[in-house]
Amino acid sequence: MALGIPDAVEKIGQAALSQFPKTRSVLVHTYRRYVRTYVRLATWLKCGKDHAAPVEPLNLVLVSPNDIKYAAKDRSKNKYLSNVMDGNWDCQLKLFESRSIFDAFVSHFNKDIVWEQTNYYQSIINQINNGNVWKGCRTEDDVQSRFDSYDRLYKSMKKNGYKTQQELEKSTELISEVHELQAHPPELREVTIDIGRDGELIWFWGQHRLCIAKILDIDRIPVRIRVRHLEWQHRKNKLVKTNNLESIETDHPDLLALSQ
Repeated sequence: MALGIPDAVEKIGQAALSQFPKTRSVLVHTYRRYVRTYVRLATWLKCGKDHAAPVEPLNLVLVSPNDIKYAAKDRSKNKYLSNVMDGNWDCQLKLFESRSIFDAFVSHFNKDIVWEQTNYYQSIINQINNGNVWKGCRTEDDVQSRFDSYDRLYKSMKKNGYKTQQELEKSTELISEVHELQAHPPELREVTIDIGRDGELIWFWGQHRLCIAKILDIDRIPVRIRVRHLEWQHRKNKLVKTNNLESIETDHPDLLALSQ
């Protein structure tokens, strides 16, 4: 089911697209307006109404890729709605750069090792051979096509720099990452992070672009914030309640956004 769309409504939309392909732009525009409203309202009802500092699920902030040091442990949660959560979910996290995908990207792009010789690629092929589906890929040719898209993405980012999803949509020359969310608002397709109790930036979604941004040593990239730890949100709330925004003496992007 598409985000926030009942199955029956989604089927009607799919039927309209197949019978009247020229309506695609109108349907996508309408769907995106709906999704933005749904995400904002659902986030406000879930947690935004309880905090002085805004919890805005669609805003983007600029961060250094190298400051995103950790990877989320549980990625089964809703990746679209923003939230404020207590607990130890931000503890004992794995380093993002210790993940097999990052090792594969470094091996391929920095050491000229072919994809097929990386452990990450081979683990995916093993999944396919065992009858599983990986990111819609069912055959080795499908997997190779997917990895070819990562090569194109790398070349595009190296040549043109890091572009937002909205910029990629408007361009006829740039190449965007292949994924299944093209109809979603571009903000929801950006690299997504969580923020721990002490302000740690924790990767949650968008690993391929983040890997390449790190490898190319890109200065800053736009990210969307999904979950903040309750203790971190309390710190933001205090700044807003005391109207002490001008005294912020930190370069943390989530705090700087309060004064912008």
